[in-house]
Amino acid sequence: MRLFLYLTLFAAALASPAAAAERRCVGTNTTIVADSEYDTFLACAGAADAVAFLSQQGLTVDTVMRIDVLDTVLTQAAENPSFRVLGQFDARRNLILVTSTKGQLEMAAEKPIFGVPYEEALFRSVVAHEVAHAIAEDNFQVDEPTRLAHEYIAYIVQLATMPLPLRQRILDHHQVQAFATELEINPIVYGLNPDVFAVKAYRHFLSSGVGVTFLQTLLNRDLISMFPLWEDYAARDPLVGNQTANSNILNGRR
Repeated sequence: MRLFLYLTLFAAALASPAAAAERRCVGTNTTIVADSEYDTFLACAGAADAVAFLSQQGLTVDTVMRIDVLDTVLTQAAENPSFRVLGQFDARRNLILVTSTKGQLEMAAEKPIFGVPYEEALFRSVVAHEVAHAIAEDNFQVDEPTRLAHEYIAYIVQLATMPLPLRQRILDHHQVQAFATELEINPIVYGLNPDVFAVKAYRHFLSSGVGVTFLQTLLNRDLISMFPLWEDYAARDPLVGNQTANSNILNGRR
């Protein structure tokens, strides 16, 4: 009878889906929860990319993070409830949610991420983007950093840590110039196309004598804005890291 019970329990265990595994990433304060070992490997690499880059910029990078990798991530942001996103950072719980490589591939089939063919390095870069949000959150010296300040930092980390061939394809696809002034870093550019905002931010960061200094500036004061009515929307949102697949985050188009 006991043998039959053991065999029954063993068969049930084999039949039931495997629980998501929790892994600690070596060299970071990051824990990954994912069904796929390969996604875990890529997520740890993306987290390490962000930590290394922001450490070089003088930020404190000892943020403790948990990253849950899911096939579908739905934003809970007020302006776009239940809209599928690549990733998001929830500052209330210090939790990052990232769409799996499988889920990202499905999203990319509908609308290419950054307008280029999908490759797994994009998944790694999405993780770096969201980890950058978490680290920036711990480094801001202002009470309510805006979403645009958060996104500027997260996007420069995402593009800067990509493999060079992938980054070059994205830059070639989006033939836009760097932000010329701080006033150009505004909700219109971001709202119309976050990918364009990302490339303009990255090129601005590379501008001689501008980028590194400006990143530090953003941590200590907010952006100068010509859109005062935007402040109600752009003021710190607990869900600051919603990254869409080449979409308009203001109205939900993909």
